[in-house]
Amino acid sequence: MFEVSARTDGWLGLGLSPTGTMAGADIVIGWVDDDNQQYFQDCWAAQNGRPSVDKKQNWQLHTARRNESHTMLRFRRDLFTGDPDDVYISGQPVHVIYAWRDTPPVSPDRLQYHGRQGRGVVTLCLLHPDCFPPASGAPPPVGTNLAPLVLLLLLQRWPDF
Repeated sequence: MFEVSARTDGWLGLGLSPTGTMAGADIVIGWVDDDNQQYFQDCWAAQNGRPSVDKKQNWQLHTARRNESHTMLRFRRDLFTGDPDDVYISGQPVHVIYAWRDTPPVSPDRLQYHGRQGRGVVTLCLLHPDCFPPASGAPPPVGTNLAPLVLLLLLQRWPDF
């Protein structure tokens, strides 16, 4: 189970990336509009830029909420889906990319660009907290822009909801 929240009235995105960029990433995007309608899409990015809606919707929304200050999404996906557009969740470190936009989309097929400040990447061990990044090669990119975003990989209670 994944949970992500941000101080935004707009959309949130979270992705598993083989490189730390959008290219090749398995991405979810979701938001709650002013009428409390929930939107959630499983997407895939062939390159850096607007992701495409995945043909197989393997990510499943559990909860989407918005209050006066934050939007929160809680969702899940099988570790291995067999979908070539999904990133396998294993015991190895993975680049988790994230993005948000302060304004809701005009429509589900017209997401606005998150901008340079509304994105980041962090390398995490999703299944084993004691795994370490590979020793060979350059260290993976690690995001420092986590302040406006809270990512909870263990199901925890969000106090304001």
